[in-house]
Amino acid sequence: MGGGDYKVIILKTMPRFSGKTVIITGSSNGIGRSAALLFAQDGANVTITG
Repeated sequence: MGGGDYKVIILKTMPRFSGKTVIITGSSNGIGRSAALLFAQDGANVTITG
């Protein structure tokens, strides 16, 4: 696998992350990057590593 488009689906039933801290490893590309962006858009404080 490589270079494909990734889609992350967040269900409306998931709790909001405002004021929460999320640590994501492997967030420089792919699913990790998408997850980091979505958590940040949902108000989380995001800490990322390579």
